[in-house]
Amino acid sequence: MHVLGLTRSLTAVARLIGAVSMSVGLFVIAIPLHAETCPSFVLKWEVDDNVRWIGVGPPNSVYMSSDFDDRIEMFTIDGTPVTSWGTYGTGNGQFNEPRGIGVGPNGHVYVCDRHNYRVQEFTATGAFVRAWGSQGLGPGQFSDMSGLAVNPDGDVFVVDPARGRIQKFSSTGAFLTSFGDGQFSGAWAIACNQGNVYVSDSGLDRIFKFTNGGALVTQWGWPSHWEPGGIAVGAGSNVYVTDVGNSRIAKFDSNGTFLCQWGAPCSPIPDPGTMCWAEGVAVLGLSGREEVFIADTFNTRIQRFGLLPSVPLLSPPLLLATAGMLWAMATAALLAPRRRTTRE
Repeated sequence: MHVLGLTRSLTAVARLIGAVSMSVGLFVIAIPLHAETCPSFVLKWEVDDNVRWIGVGPPNSVYMSSDFDDRIEMFTIDGTPVTSWGTYGTGNGQFNEPRGIGVGPNGHVYVCDRHNYRVQEFTATGAFVRAWGSQGLGPGQFSDMSGLAVNPDGDVFVVDPARGRIQKFSSTGAFLTSFGDGQFSGAWAIACNQGNVYVSDSGLDRIFKFTNGGALVTQWGWPSHWEPGGIAVGAGSNVYVTDVGNSRIAKFDSNGTFLCQWGAPCSPIPDPGTMCWAEGVAVLGLSGREEVFIADTFNTRIQRFGLLPSVPLLSPPLLLATAGMLWAMATAALLAPRRRTTRE
């Protein structure tokens, strides 16, 4: 009787432990862990000029502005040339040092035409659509131009580094608002998603995050010796920033928490993944993953890196629950009283 009672007690305890472990596991399994990884090298292709500004857009295309040759070049995401357009000048479709480049949701390409103090809009393959802007300090005017970005609604954001402000326009060039006056020391590049705008400031070595209407949300830095240049936002709202002088890329979450970095400085033989003055960056979502494109300036090439989605891992509470269940089942089986079998 004492052995049978002890057996039943141990079995009950084992089942209780299994049940409690299972409950804890089910309670916390809704918070999975993820493996945070940086992109891996995919491919590279050579270009004719020191590439500094790049953009991506449908249909899976990569655009590069050449401020030396005053033209725009279009590639497939595998580096195959598609078309190019532009010459030096002041006419429609001509440039005087094109810089920031962005692609709208309709596939139209917007370019900062720096020394013509205007934004030019083109179709995906380079047909001129319209231009707006002039030299000056008023709304819709520019004293200098660097970065440009287009949000999912088609609004166009332009950085005026000399004035230290961001101007926001409709997709057809109507001035909407400006912001950032007095907050920057060297505003350079810009990126945006549905809800926010991100600006890199190479003078303050910081990243600024604003709402689409221009209200400051937060700001962050990184090591004191970094030099933020190009900036891009991925589909998961992760922020990618080129650390220009250190030839590396830093990845942050949308609020500035550092996630990872990759890249290596110049080498006598430019191996894949090494960079010499990495400046522009663009991110394209492809089949559930992010592809990151880097303007490897002094190596005169564009590099592509692939990033798979974060992979959910088995959470410790779920492991505890599974172990508890197995232990309870094994203990119950070992300690359960054996039944006699008889044959008639």
